[in-house]
Amino acid sequence: MASSIPKERRKDLAAVYAAKSLKCALFSSLGAYDALTATTYTALAATGTEVTGAGYTTGGVALTGKTSAYLAGNGAIMYADPTSVATATFVARYGVIYVNAVTPSDKIEAVIDFGANYTVTNGTFTITWDTVNGIFNIQ
Repeated sequence: MASSIPKERRKDLAAVYAAKSLKCALFSSLGAYDALTATTYTALAATGTEVTGAGYTTGGVALTGKTSAYLAGNGAIMYADPTSVATATFVARYGVIYVNAVTPSDKIEAVIDFGANYTVTNGTFTITWDTVNGIFNIQ
């Protein structure tokens, strides 16, 4: 069965992205993550795999410089400035982007797999989001 998101809905999704208050929490593992039941940051944090270590604050880092673009023929793309944690010492594998607002409270927007564990020791951990495909790319 094929499915798709209508072009006008893609445009709507792109338009509301930049207005959302979003954070990126870092996790070392998501082995206990169940996409059907853990739909909030709180549920995911309860698995005990959120990064701990120098420089990192539980709950993650606010995404800044959020913008979006509607691509008439190809969907919508959402971007953000690079996300950094200074004076950091930890290992991270996943970034969990979630809504940091009263309503809807801490709803997960995306889970980003970095593809490998990244270790930082008394340095700056920076996520440089894809400038071509964005953080989210709705086709």
